This record gives sequence, C-alpha cells and structure tokens, in this order.
Amino acid sequence: MELLSVLTRLPPPQRLSPAAALRLEVTNFPDSRFLSATDTADLLQEFVQAGLAGGALYDGLVGAAAREHKLPLITCDRRAEPTYRVLGVTYELLLPHGGAT
Repeated sequence: MELLSVLTRLPPPQRLSPAAALRLEVTNFPDSRFLSATDTADLLQEFVQAGLAGGALYDGLVGAAAREHKLPLITCDRRAEPTYRVLGVTYELLLPHGGAT
C-alpha cells in the first residue's frame, strides 16, 4: 500500500498511474509482508510509549512491518527517520539523485 501511495503522488513526470504502480509492485515485489491483527494491536502500546502521534503512527506501522519480517526499509522520507530510529527499524534513506545514506 505504501509503495502505491508514493508512486501515484510523485511529481510529474515520475508519477505513475494506479494501474502502472500496481503492475510495478506485483512484478517487483510479489511477496508483500503484513502484520497480524495481534501484532498490530500490540504496537499501539509501543507507539504510545515511544511518544508517536499523527503521521508518525502510520510511519511506525510501515516500519514495524519491515522490522517484524527482518527486512530493511528503503525510504526517501527523511521526516520518518526519527520514528524508524526510535522503533529500531533497519532502514536505508535514499537521497535525491540516486544517493544513499
């Protein structure tokens, strides 16, 4: 879901149509990962203890799914970096023009 959201809101000309974004996701990421309802419910307490609020809650949910499945989260969202750090998410922040940190 996050990938589709990002790809369909990029500035033109990089923005993809919903159909093209779905095709890209299905082709390149056939094994999507999710959290169980129990895992998600348990996260709420962790988020409260971490002081997460607003959009950081959604960032935390995305990060927690990557953490649960022991996968690195690749992101361009510098704003979410503090959330990923506080939750112990392994992530790679991509910089504009192909750079990475």
